Amino acid sequence: MISDSHEQKPMDGQHGERREFDPSRFFESFVWVSRTLVLQPRLFFRNLPTHAGLRQPLLFLVTTSFLAALFIANYHGVGFQMFLSLMAANIFSALIAGLVLHAIALKLSRTSAPLAATLRVICYASVVDIAAWIPIIGVVPYGYGLYLIFVGMQEVHTLSPRQAGFALMAIILVITVLVSTLVMLSPESIQEGLKLLDPQQS
Repeated sequence: MISDSHEQKPMDGQHGERREFDPSRFFESFVWVSRTLVLQPRLFFRNLPTHAGLRQPLLFLVTTSFLAALFIANYHGVGFQMFLSLMAANIFSALIAGLVLHAIALKLSRTSAPLAATLRVICYASVVDIAAWIPIIGVVPYGYGLYLIFVGMQEVHTLSPRQAGFALMAIILVITVLVSTLVMLSPESIQEGLKLLDPQQS
């Protein structure tokens, strides 16, 4: 079992304490963030700045969305337009999820953390999107992504496990309703695009 409760804070020899994605050291930082989210997720979210700007986490989200869309597009042999649509859909859905989660957190707790803190959790949890598209086994990284959100909400908003679990179930319900509505109302081309995002449909 992986435990991070007593680990020391990750350090960067040149820049002091590393707390999140650093675009100036793109590849090294991306690998470090991804690895830390797998091995020490609670420590990572605990050390995140809650009142800083969103440039770093948004760039991380764009990167994971780009890679996920690229892999999906190549696997299914779809064109550039579908690639852009998949990437945009992933970014848009993440931001919507962040807004909904933050509203729920405000109802559940007297949190002082701003919207940016919730969006950070969503942006960094998107690391699983790189593998969540893979047929059959994609459900594993998808489930881990939910766990990252569960842990992240506890750390940045000091929610209890029960409160974080309730927030997670609420956002899953909201996303399910939105996707179901899109499938019923959207044209066939968009429905095909939604199917590409479901590894069990591949």
